[in-house]
Amino acid sequence: MSFVPPPDADSAQLVITNFWNAHVREYDEHAMSRLHVGPMAPVWTSVWTAVLPAPPADILEVGAGTGQMTALLGAAGYRVTATDLAEGMLEAGRRRCAHLGGRVRFETGDAVRPAFGPESFDAVVSRYLLWTLLDARQAVAAWVRLVRPGGVVMIVDGAWFDAEIPVTGDSPYDSRLVERLSFARWRGVDEIVALLRGCGLSAVRADPLDEVTRWERAELPPADTAPQFRIWGRRPPGRP
Repeated sequence: MSFVPPPDADSAQLVITNFWNAHVREYDEHAMSRLHVGPMAPVWTSVWTAVLPAPPADILEVGAGTGQMTALLGAAGYRVTATDLAEGMLEAGRRRCAHLGGRVRFETGDAVRPAFGPESFDAVVSRYLLWTLLDARQAVAAWVRLVRPGGVVMIVDGAWFDAEIPVTGDSPYDSRLVERLSFARWRGVDEIVALLRGCGLSAVRADPLDEVTRWERAELPPADTAPQFRIWGRRPPGRP
């Protein structure tokens, strides 16, 4: 099943979505994608559970891809709604998480314009998504509206591209597209902290994920690794 765009869909977003639909297997078989299982599974689980409300809280995972983190969240007892614009990614996620039953559901959905009502979730989370968003501010502002008062918005990401995104093969991330991406180039974690604060979150902090970074540097080529962070904050109880 392929993603059917809305009539007003952005052509750049269609290019991005089609690229990821065409590279599901490559994404899921990449060495980094396999580091969420085995010895790293409890480490990655703790990245989320150290901050998220206790299970069975309602979690929205935006840009969920093939459900690698969805599977860990579901296994930890959370009720997870996982969304992505690439339906091929979601199909892979459904297969990965089939053993979790009704605890996890996958829906085609836009991270920038999520189609859920206000205060629908206890937390909104993303991993390795921020760099490919066309409008990161609009996305984060929407995530804040979706969480209940006191709820959490959490971004896990890293310093992937401090110069420019390397374009190889049929990648659509050329200079024209990169100019439209809010965080294609890493300009420091402080900029993401400022984004979360500017969208109304309180007590925003950035936690270095040193164990994740060390493990990946031991297992992956240097070009595939980068310092990673958990950047998160809470929606103030009285925020409308």
